[in-house]
Amino acid sequence: MQQENSVSKLKYFPVTAFSVVMGLSGLAILLYRAYHLGWLPLWAYLAAAFTALVVFAMFVFIYGLKAIWYFEEVKKEYNHKVKVNFFSAISISFLLVSVAFYGYLPFVSAGLWYAGVIAHLLLTFHTVVFWIRSEFEVHDINPAWFIPVVGNLIIPVVGVDLAPTWVNIYFFITGMFFWITLFAIVLYRLVFHKQLAEKFIPTMFIFIAPPAVIFISYFRMFLNVDVFSMSMLSLALFFLGLLVFLVKDFFRIRFYLSWWAYTFPVSALGIAMMIAYQATGFSVFKYIAVFVLVLTAAIVAAVMAFTVKNVVLGKICVMED
Repeated sequence: MQQENSVSKLKYFPVTAFSVVMGLSGLAILLYRAYHLGWLPLWAYLAAAFTALVVFAMFVFIYGLKAIWYFEEVKKEYNHKVKVNFFSAISISFLLVSVAFYGYLPFVSAGLWYAGVIAHLLLTFHTVVFWIRSEFEVHDINPAWFIPVVGNLIIPVVGVDLAPTWVNIYFFITGMFFWITLFAIVLYRLVFHKQLAEKFIPTMFIFIAPPAVIFISYFRMFLNVDVFSMSMLSLALFFLGLLVFLVKDFFRIRFYLSWWAYTFPVSALGIAMMIAYQATGFSVFKYIAVFVLVLTAAIVAAVMAFTVKNVVLGKICVMED
């Protein structure tokens, strides 16, 4: 009976689980920046980074087994109107773990980065082709569509040291183009059509990620804080403020793995704020960065606690609608 239960759990292990790796990696990168600013000890970063690496390796192994034993289930997810976007979370996990270890284990980081770039390039093309060939209704669209976009924007963070300039610009511009295009579509859907399904409400936090990551990548490529990059940082702050005003919507929903969508976008904003503080010396950026650091740690701890609780209760890796 126990063996049958384990087999069932493997069959329904969701690709959305890789959002957990994104959240843990984002926290590790944020703690690394805080360590370099002298705000936190090294062990805090190392604990988060190796936790992210272990969880990532475990999820790749489990999903690999699912692909071998339940290929049809993986194929269903790969051709699902919503879940197709979360396959990019796998390649993004490679990229984020690469960023998390870049200052500590650069050779490991480089290998993960190259694997992540190739995987994300292929997944981006597959996702866009899937969008074009499928017949979507407006209510099918949600902020999870930004996930493939964000991955392109992350690539230059480590790519500035591993690839020619034009490669980094290619991914940066691709990400920018699709972010601007999709933002208009998603905002139209949110304003003029029925509310998001409960499980997708947490994905609204993804609004914060693209402008925050654009700021980070732009700084890495050009080592400059200018009007453009500050505009992106301001947009990320606006979306954080907007979500604060919508906070009641987030407290009323049940737990889903989509809660992990709360984590990485807030981490990205914190990293951007720390970079802005280092580059400009403005105290206001420091205060916001400290606030976001504490907020991110609290969110990750809370979501992790709910995740563990639901795993113990057997509510994770079950058949979904």
